Amino acid sequence: MGRRQGQNHKTKSWFKNEDGVTAIEFSLLALPFIMTITATIELALFMMAGAILEGATSDAARTIKTGQLQQSELATPPIELFKEKLCEHGGAFLKCDDIQFHVKKLTAFDDDLSIQIDEEGAIMPAQLFEIDQIGPGCVALVRVVYSYKFKTPFFASAFSNYPDNRRLHMSTSVFRTEPYAFKASDPDCVV
Repeated sequence: MGRRQGQNHKTKSWFKNEDGVTAIEFSLLALPFIMTITATIELALFMMAGAILEGATSDAARTIKTGQLQQSELATPPIELFKEKLCEHGGAFLKCDDIQFHVKKLTAFDDDLSIQIDEEGAIMPAQLFEIDQIGPGCVALVRVVYSYKFKTPFFASAFSNYPDNRRLHMSTSVFRTEPYAFKASDPDCVV
């Protein structure tokens, strides 16, 4: 009878022993906590990419709006100057290879501004750059699309909508160019 009471006492004390409870609770909560923090950081980076893209689009569109790009007398083609301006603002955060853009002359502000994107996340047509048609007083469209690649495994599959865990950011600027006609050869759109 004494031995049985001793075993019963050990069993009861084992069930009442609370050593390691915190470690078990932490191990159960650590993974969800780390995933939440990682997803929050990833989402912040995604939003920051969108904000940087907006700024880059605004800077690059300004070179067209003021006629700087159209009247550039540098040996570099205007399309390269435009892309440099986009990449310069994007810095090291936006990968230049993942930036796509359209520069297009419109007849009016109420023109159709729809866009076609293929199943891979590329805008169609692939590259549209009608800078030679945009003169003083013209209505122009500058649309820039950036393909952001998510890095967090579970988060990427939930928020990406294109292959390779990508989601697109799009920035559009529609404006009338300033009356910068300094050369007789400038196309004229002033109404």
